[in-house]
Amino acid sequence: RVQGGGFGRTMQDEGVHSFFEDVSGGEVDEHGTALEAFPAPPFARSEDALVSPLPPSSSSSSSSSSSSSSSSSSHVPYAALLLCPQVWAIIINQFCSGWGFYVLLSWIPSFYQEVYGVDTKDLGDLLIVPFLVQGFVGVLVGSAADYLIAHSSMNRVRVRALFQVSGMTLSGFFLLLIVLTAPSMALSNLLLTASLGSNALTLAGVSAYQLDIAPRYAGFIFGLGNMASSVAGIIGIETTGLLLSTLGWNPVFLCAFAMFALGAIAWLLLARGHSGPLERFA
Repeated sequence: RVQGGGFGRTMQDEGVHSFFEDVSGGEVDEHGTALEAFPAPPFARSEDALVSPLPPSSSSSSSSSSSSSSSSSSHVPYAALLLCPQVWAIIINQFCSGWGFYVLLSWIPSFYQEVYGVDTKDLGDLLIVPFLVQGFVGVLVGSAADYLIAHSSMNRVRVRALFQVSGMTLSGFFLLLIVLTAPSMALSNLLLTASLGSNALTLAGVSAYQLDIAPRYAGFIFGLGNMASSVAGIIGIETTGLLLSTLGWNPVFLCAFAMFALGAIAWLLLARGHSGPLERFA
């Protein structure tokens, strides 16, 4: 078996060898490969046939430049960002807006049950409308802001201020009306719907502002604001429980109104003076 197999392989090798001689018309090596029938490109004749013919200096320079650019872009100037007034306008407004939103989201069912005696099974019909309106306004407000920036004489600072201050002021105003008027259940639902819908105006303000002032670090700034909003939700929900146990519902709405007013004032004081990216964060 071994000899027969070896003889078969020898005959096969000779056949392959003669075949390549006929096809190439030239010489073949000991493995039966034509030597000059299809000459290899110049850069593939060396031992490193798969190495690109690009000069090593260009590849090394490009790799060094890409590594230097990636290292520079990954560096976040934490101290400079935390000392920037515009960044604090975002953080404060996210905190104030988060307070109002999470308090309403968590405690409004209890408000309807305690004040108006609404049964739990009927709460869904009351609560779905305010949040549907908020979502609808949120879809439209971005296009409205983009249109004003592109087609009006208002720069980005004024457009952001228009939507942010309007959203915070109106949200607090409609909550204040609940305290002042002691309305019926239908009117309370209308005012709460108006408050949450107005709060969606801030999507064209604080939610986009970090892309205006520091596009390279917008993710970090947005994370700071989102953290502030979450912290406000934790504190606001606990504070509301304490207020309800001692003072009732009016202080709850007054506290939310004060937060919205604080956010509007902070925006007017801090988020001004730059219609584009800050030079040190561009």
